[in-house]
Amino acid sequence: MDDPLIWIRAVHLASTVMASGLAVFVLVVAEPALRSVGAPFPPSFRRQAAWNFHASLAVAAVSGVAWFWLLAARIAGAPASEVFTDDTAWVLLTETQFGWACLVRLGCAAALAATFSSGSRVAWRRTIALMSSALFLGGLAWMGHGGATPGAEGYVHLGADFLHLLAVGAWLGGLVPLLLILRCLSLAADRISAAAIYGVSQQFSDFAFVAVVVLAATGLVNSWFLVGNIQALTGSDYGRLLLLKVGLFVAMLAFATANRLVLLPRLSLRETAPDQAAIRRLQHSIVAEICLGLAVVAVVAALGIMMPAAQVASHHH
Repeated sequence: MDDPLIWIRAVHLASTVMASGLAVFVLVVAEPALRSVGAPFPPSFRRQAAWNFHASLAVAAVSGVAWFWLLAARIAGAPASEVFTDDTAWVLLTETQFGWACLVRLGCAAALAATFSSGSRVAWRRTIALMSSALFLGGLAWMGHGGATPGAEGYVHLGADFLHLLAVGAWLGGLVPLLLILRCLSLAADRISAAAIYGVSQQFSDFAFVAVVVLAATGLVNSWFLVGNIQALTGSDYGRLLLLKVGLFVAMLAFATANRLVLLPRLSLRETAPDQAAIRRLQHSIVAEICLGLAVVAVVAALGIMMPAAQVASHHH
């Protein structure tokens, strides 16, 4: 884990997930939930969401350039300061799948920044923002192991990786804005706020449940391609790191399940004012999920630069 490329990839993945997930949370979770109970969009959340969205996009842009730069240096076998003095960076950008994915994702990031605004009710802007968000995050599939699998199986692996990334954005990327909107809504001790808190929490819980199902299914598909068998899972560094990722995922799932089965029912019982004790417990649980999720991102960043266990086994044979 001392390779700088791992941490650059981790920062880029985390910031991409945060930007994409925030946009999806606002458009798919928060706005419909608030509208269903007749609650206004909190101005304080609008400001905080906008700041977090643009900060995440900026970090994603800077870390994306750093990732490209370090990778070009490794391909050239030269110091990072020299990669732009020869043709390595240009060839990587214009003649490889990695480079084309970078360019497409850059365009999607620009489209997302131009069309997304918290509280927007313009249908075409919402549609473009959601599509751009999906391609900005899901485009990472073409820059990893999923995009390198050859033949017809490669399309299956790539599709699974794409959906896996979207599910990560829907769940992990929605946790920070969920935490923010709960804090904003809980400041008002009235019936509408209580209904809004329950509505947003329930909507996100349902949305995250679907994301978890997709994560589990696509994770199994990806593991089949990258690991191959139980022996490789337990007998290789790649497999053991993947098991760590699964363990962290299960821990996140435990918190999410407790939220859904224990805390959400408590929130639904309060009709006159928000249940502050339940909200605080929910916020603490969300913070724990975020921390575990960031640990998953770091593990994924490390896995992304390792040779998959299945390839190691085939080389040995």
